This record gives sequence, structure tokens and C-alpha cells, in this order.
Amino acid sequence: MTQTSVIKRSRLACAIAVVCLPMVGHAQLEEVVVTAQKRAQSANDVPIAISAFTGDRLKDLGVLTPADLARITPGLTYNPSTQSNAPIYAIRGVGFTDESVQASSTVGVYLDEIAFPYPVMTRGTMFDLERVEVLKGPQGTLYGLNTTGGAINHFANRPTDNLEAGITATYGRFEQYDIEGFISGPLSDNLRARLALKQVGAGERMAGKCNQR
Repeated sequence: MTQTSVIKRSRLACAIAVVCLPMVGHAQLEEVVVTAQKRAQSANDVPIAISAFTGDRLKDLGVLTPADLARITPGLTYNPSTQSNAPIYAIRGVGFTDESVQASSTVGVYLDEIAFPYPVMTRGTMFDLERVEVLKGPQGTLYGLNTTGGAINHFANRPTDNLEAGITATYGRFEQYDIEGFISGPLSDNLRARLALKQVGAGERMAGKCNQR
């Protein structure tokens, strides 16, 4: 094999690599639609640092609690208070360690754009979700609560046009289990509803949601 043929093959290999790399990158791109500004936008068009996860992605990552969400979200930390076990949220280090259950948080937590005034009320939010958006940095009163650390927006799954139901269960060490179920569908020609329930641990906690449109 001559030196000229080796150079030609090398150039051909480089040309193929240059053509293929953009195609591979394009196949991996997925548009994430968020409502951080109360309107549907691509996450790339929102001028704020944001981490967004779909409900299916949260299930794939095994996210069952707010503590699990903190493990997969850069900048978000979660610690339960030692006295009341109430959640203490911080984003990028902005937070405080007041352990009173009546203390307001520097991180706003919302479910379907409704603010939870106290962090202790947020322990039952991580189930039957369409998506979660974590907004980093000071937030105004767009969702009704002014916070300096940021915001965690939960969006529940919407009622379906047809009757649907499902249940999932997991069991782990130390007799820990997680059971989640839902039923969704039409109640009349113009009314839809969805009921979801979750029970975790050894039966000591239970949470529920009910949506309608």
C-alpha cells in the first residue's frame, strides 16, 4: 500500500466522521417544554437556570420523594429537620435551617401553580406527576409567592378522556414499600376527573390527589 492511498483513506475517514457526528447529536436532542413563565416554552428559550423532568423520567430514575429529587438536580439540597422531620429546601446554598413547621421557606414549592405556604405540606407531592421544574435563582410573585432561593413546580397528570387506571408497587429492605395507584376518566360529557393515591413505609404515611377539568 502506497503512502498516497493511506492519506486518501485517512481523509475519507475524517470526512465520514464530520458528516456523521452532527447526525448523532441531532438524534439525541429532545425538546423540553416548560411553563416557568406561565406559558408553554422550550426550556432553551427561558432565560433562567432550570432543571426539568417528565413524570416518566422520574420513574425511570427511581424518584419517589423530594430527597430523591435533590439527588438528581444540581444545586438543590434537601434535609429533614431534626425536630419535626419537616423538609428544609435550599437552591444554590440559599436557604435557612429554621426547624419550625410554621416557618416559610426561601424555596417556593408549588403543585399545579398553587403554593404550599409551609414546607411540611410538601412531603406528599412526588407522585402521579406529569413533570417537575426546578427554577434556580430569585423568583417574583408570578406564582403568588416571592422567594429568594428559587422554586420547585410540580404538575400533576391531567384527567383523561377515556377511563384509565393503574397501580404500581415496590418493596425493599427493612420492610419498606411504595404503593401508588390512580383512576382517571370522564364523569359526564364535559367533566373529567382523576384520583391518585400513594402509600409508603409501613403504613404510617398516605397521600392523595384529585384533579378535574
